Amino acid sequence: MIEILRLRLRMTLLWDNCYRVILSVAKNIALLFVCFTLAGCAANKVIYPVVPSYDKVYYTTTKDGWSLAIQHYPPKKSPNGKPPVILCHGLNQNYLAWDLTPKWSFAQYLSERGFDVWSVSLRGSGKSTKPGWAHFLELNQLKPELLDRQNYDFSKFNWNMDDYISKDVPALLQFMKEKTGQSKFTWIGHSMGGMVMLAYLGQHLDRAIENLVLIGVPGEINRPKTQLQELILSQKTLVRMTLLINMENFSNMSVPFNGRLNGPLQILSYNSENMSRSILARFNSYVVENSSSGVISQITTMVEKGDFLSADGLTNYSENIPNIESNLLCLAGKLDNMAAPGAVLAVYHQALSPDKTYRLFGVANGYSSDYGHNDLLLGKNAPEEVYPYILNWLKDH
Repeated sequence: MIEILRLRLRMTLLWDNCYRVILSVAKNIALLFVCFTLAGCAANKVIYPVVPSYDKVYYTTTKDGWSLAIQHYPPKKSPNGKPPVILCHGLNQNYLAWDLTPKWSFAQYLSERGFDVWSVSLRGSGKSTKPGWAHFLELNQLKPELLDRQNYDFSKFNWNMDDYISKDVPALLQFMKEKTGQSKFTWIGHSMGGMVMLAYLGQHLDRAIENLVLIGVPGEINRPKTQLQELILSQKTLVRMTLLINMENFSNMSVPFNGRLNGPLQILSYNSENMSRSILARFNSYVVENSSSGVISQITTMVEKGDFLSADGLTNYSENIPNIESNLLCLAGKLDNMAAPGAVLAVYHQALSPDKTYRLFGVANGYSSDYGHNDLLLGKNAPEEVYPYILNWLKDH
């Protein structure tokens, strides 16, 4: 009996020592991971700097207390008399998608041609209010706004696309009317930034948006679904977690592999052959944001159901597209796997806009490449091919 007790004691001590070793190794690995992440993110910022060209940042507050940031790019030459332009970013992005480098800056491109440009950040992105937990997730991002605690609110946790539509958009439009003294505007939305305005205009007889430019904006999800969409649905929970849990760090850490990885997220986001590595590095380091489970839930529901629905499922935003009467420009990328050409074309056909145009960017249409989702803003030749096309349309409206 005594020998058995001694053996058990030895086994307990051995296990305790093993546990301590394993715990020590785990702590060291975690520390190395944190150091690697911090060093990598810091290096990205040094190697691939981004210097925004906006003139001033303004803020407005939604009816539920979220602060929204609006970057202003005033005309750099005599104003051309056209309606002020409002730029709205896509899913998991911020205003820098429109202002990444002097060449790949659609905001600067328009302001240099006499347009009054305002780039907005919806709740949870850019310099707008973010939930408190985002402060801890972004500590390694080395962002100046991290020092400004007013950008983080620990009383706010989650939001969805309905909040963008019913709260953010009205607050932004009211601010624009008061600040500019104008009553008519041009809204240019990329991806989700166009979807929120589609949904808003479909429900409101608001004549403030005279011109609506939709860049890679789907009105529905194609039926039958593509293999990639089926893959997303089969991994729905994992996709939600991936997009929710510190997407910024994930993107930062992927910078060394830009152009080499071609997984589902990359295929959804861009055509790797049409994006330069330096632009991808800046995009992943500065533009990508964390998102909320509410927003991701609505996106995955759209993939599953085919239509753009409210969070409670009671409103079908896709069915309201015929209510839109603004002058309409729809741009699609031939290799856009997030907003397929057919899904963009559905918006064009359904909207009752008296003046509407659809344009597909691909080799068959005379362009340098088959454009993907983010390529329409940041592709290798987007400043020479996409920007001028939008500019010429704006000049006529």
